Amino acid sequence: MTLKFQSEAEYLASLLMRGAGGNYVYEASVQLLVRHGYWLSNRDLLKFVVTYEDPPAAAGIEWGAAVAALDSGDLEADQEQAVILRIAASISGACKIALFDVVQGIDRQNIKYIAEALMYADGFLGSIADPIP
Repeated sequence: MTLKFQSEAEYLASLLMRGAGGNYVYEASVQLLVRHGYWLSNRDLLKFVVTYEDPPAAAGIEWGAAVAALDSGDLEADQEQAVILRIAASISGACKIALFDVVQGIDRQNIKYIAEALMYADGFLGSIADPIP
């Protein structure tokens, strides 16, 4: 069976989900990046992606290294993009964050994505957040 992908980001997402191997925590981290849309299209993130097998059958993100690069300025992002990466890394267990420090100023759609990623990570796979102002 040959898989068809419309974009490199979609292909990367597929590899990362396979790399998550059914672990809800890792899947939730990947899904947050997929839904946000910025990081999987950012070529600089590829420095922190590890592929398995040749040709690649799965992939993973070196979350700690990616966050360290973000902290040092070697991985550029605006505030909201940085928050999404930090929360995804935190969900995966690679770093600790204080939610107070990262959620202020996040738009409603991304708050929804974050809430749903947290629920997914805990096994609530079909849960939907509905931010009401």
